[in-house]
Amino acid sequence: MAIYLVIGAIIVAAAGAVLQALAASNSTAERRGRRTATLAIFAGLLTAVWVILLWFAQQRYTQEWNSRPVVEFYIDKEKRLNLENRGLVDIEDVAVFVSHYTLSEDYPRRTSKATILSHGTLSRAFERIPHVARNTTAQIDLKKMPTLLKFYPELPKPDETWIRDVYCLRVLFRNAISKERHVRYVLTSPSLILPDPFGDYRDAASGGGYEASVAILRLRDLIRSHESAFYDDRPNAFYRN
Repeated sequence: MAIYLVIGAIIVAAAGAVLQALAASNSTAERRGRRTATLAIFAGLLTAVWVILLWFAQQRYTQEWNSRPVVEFYIDKEKRLNLENRGLVDIEDVAVFVSHYTLSEDYPRRTSKATILSHGTLSRAFERIPHVARNTTAQIDLKKMPTLLKFYPELPKPDETWIRDVYCLRVLFRNAISKERHVRYVLTSPSLILPDPFGDYRDAASGGGYEASVAILRLRDLIRSHESAFYDDRPNAFYRN
């Protein structure tokens, strides 16, 4: 329907320009000549262009206002949090908070019986990003603050318990148009060399038994549910790694 309005506006503007040119050339041909007709045609064309641009601006604004942010969150092999804004709207006021979860001693040998043993959070944001434009990607290096997030480049020793740790990143951001708040939870393990059972599987091969994978998914959901309840993030809580 909108395209027909644009075509109609062009036809009306062009017709008006022709009529103005004819009138000018008939009534004032001796005084102004062809210059008046040329200016009249140019004015009509400018009017048509203005109408088209105004329509496109209105459509674009309406589309952006009604669009929801489409942002992909994932942690790569280098333990960098990636925020890929693939939507039509910018996002702003990005804040990343970190929670440290420790699983029970059943993990990883008896994952089906494992549960959350302890939980701790940081009182301040790990990182803040004022603005992420559409069709751009922002990265946060999680290794830059080893006192807050510790990652291990070696295999765990028998007496070490860090293999049972899971980091939960709580990412808050707002729609730059509507100012609506959104939240995502991104999980990752502290190992730099082992496959990350709680993270994103892109660019990496993974596998295992069905029962083991179901147990891991249960723990992921358990951590996310606890994080949501702890911060009362129920509105717009989209869980996705």
